[in-house]
Amino acid sequence: MKTLTDLLNYQRLSYFKSSRFVMPLVWLLLLQLAIYTTPRPIGLMDSIFMSCMYTFLIAMWVGLSYNNLEDEVGEQLLILRVKSETVYYLSISVFLLILSAIISLISAIAPLIAAIVSQQTLFDRPFETNDFFCSLLLLFSCACAGSALGSLLHPRIIKDKKLILLTALFLVVFSSARLAMVREYSFLKFILWVIPPVADITKAYPVSTAFSRPVTFQLFGQLLIYAGAFSAVKIGLLKKIKF
Repeated sequence: MKTLTDLLNYQRLSYFKSSRFVMPLVWLLLLQLAIYTTPRPIGLMDSIFMSCMYTFLIAMWVGLSYNNLEDEVGEQLLILRVKSETVYYLSISVFLLILSAIISLISAIAPLIAAIVSQQTLFDRPFETNDFFCSLLLLFSCACAGSALGSLLHPRIIKDKKLILLTALFLVVFSSARLAMVREYSFLKFILWVIPPVADITKAYPVSTAFSRPVTFQLFGQLLIYAGAFSAVKIGLLKKIKF
C-alpha cells in the first residue's frame, strides 16, 4: 500500500508540475460555460447529457496525453525500484481515476452554480439534490471510461504516433455518433459495443424530465466496467510488450 501511495504522490507531482493539465482544464471550463450560458430556459437533462459527452472526451484527452508524461527510461527505473510492473501500471490507472474524479466534480458543480446564480431560472425545472447526485455519478463514470480509453492508446501498444491520433479521432467520432449509427445500421451494434455507451445515456431514461436512480446506477456500473476492462487490457498488453 505504501508503494502505491508513493507512486501516486510521484505521479501527482510530475503531472501538475507539467503543463499537460492546463489545456484540458481550459477546454473543460469553456465547454461548461458554453452549455450553461445559453439563452434560458434550457433543458436540465439535455444539458447534463451534453456535459457527459464533453466530460468523456476531455477525460479521454487527459488519458491519452498522460501516456507521454514519463519517458521509457524513467518508467523502467521506477519499475525496477518498486519491483512490480503490475503495481506501477495500476498506480497510473488509480491516478487517472483521481483525475477523472476532479474532472467530473468540476462538471457536476457547473450546473449547480448556474442554478444558484440564476436563482433557479436557467433550467426548464428546478435543479434538485437528486439531479446533482445522479449527474455526478454519470459524469464520474463517463470520465473514468474516457481516461481509461485514452490511456489504452499507449505508444508501446500503438507505435505509430500518427496512427494513435487517427485512432483517437475515430474513437471520438464513434463515441459521439454511436447511437445514431446503430439506429441507421443495426448491424453496427455488434461492432460498436466496444465503445463506451456514453451517447446512449440520452435514451436510457424512460422519463426525460427526471433522473431515475436505478437507471443511473445501471449506467454507472456499465461505464465503470468499460473503464476497468480498458485498464486491465492496457496493463496486460504493457506487461507483455516489453520496452
